[in-house]
Amino acid sequence: YEVSVYALKDTLTSRPAQGVVTTLENVSPPRRARVTDATETTITISWRTKTETITGFQVDAIPANGQTPIQRTIRPDVRSYTITGLQPGTDYKIHLYTLNDNARSSPVVIDASTAIDAPSNLRFLATTPNSLLVSWQPPRARITGYIIKYEKPGSPPREVVPRPRPGVTEATITGLEPGTEYTIQVIALKNNQKSEPLIGRKKTVDQGLSQPTDDSCFDPYTVSHYAIGEEWERLSDSGFKLSCQCLGFGSGHFRCDSSKWCHDNGVNYKIGEKWDRQGENGQMMSCTCLGNGKGEFKCDPHEATCYDDGKTYHVGEQWQ
Repeated sequence: YEVSVYALKDTLTSRPAQGVVTTLENVSPPRRARVTDATETTITISWRTKTETITGFQVDAIPANGQTPIQRTIRPDVRSYTITGLQPGTDYKIHLYTLNDNARSSPVVIDASTAIDAPSNLRFLATTPNSLLVSWQPPRARITGYIIKYEKPGSPPREVVPRPRPGVTEATITGLEPGTEYTIQVIALKNNQKSEPLIGRKKTVDQGLSQPTDDSCFDPYTVSHYAIGEEWERLSDSGFKLSCQCLGFGSGHFRCDSSKWCHDNGVNYKIGEKWDRQGENGQMMSCTCLGNGKGEFKCDPHEATCYDDGKTYHVGEQWQ
């Protein structure tokens, strides 16, 4: 095509700037694209194509959480590809294109999710004739809770209720029999998606070896003693605000978590509290502490400012 561009002023017309532009060749998009496998860090897709000359494929994996997309170029003879380097328990939109030199087809879009990684480092913090206190390291994936199952030989598994929230990393299993070995499973949940189980085994204490019930907790950070059930607040080594409770279990055990607080840029905020912060691109954001058992907070563009080309403007302000 020959393209001419003219400048106009009232009834005057300039001489044209002219050029010749060639449109790209029409390229057919991939067909029957689907997900064939997904692990914690990979998604495998397959597809078919029409019989035509092509030079390859392009696949973009775009995470729903706003993190950096992953882009890969694939050879023209490939019809199945595994996308690596993904985040566990994350929803992705997969865009698949057909390439022919500089031409690119319209995308085929597939919704896919990576599997949840399992919790790790199962520990037994305290044991009595009728209970076990267990702890674990949470998975990297953003989850909605946990399933904890326990069973003794010859009996069906039972589940701890209520299910632990996302920010919880320990649980007490009660109603057990003295001197009995139990198999414990900790499973991470994201809606209907389940991780592989973290498995451990522990024997409860014999009835005659019950641990003392007269117990208290000592927190070296606050240099204070606390009675069973008593709650207090402290800071973690990294500056996070923690809520603690004395559990005892015959060993002075206490539990601390950040479920009632949010932590951002070195400052702690209570649930419902609002604050302003600058986004990664310089845009002013308004944040609210949600908590949700894991210190979660939500940030939206500030309602009193606008952001354009690296600069912030207040409501009513004008710029060019």
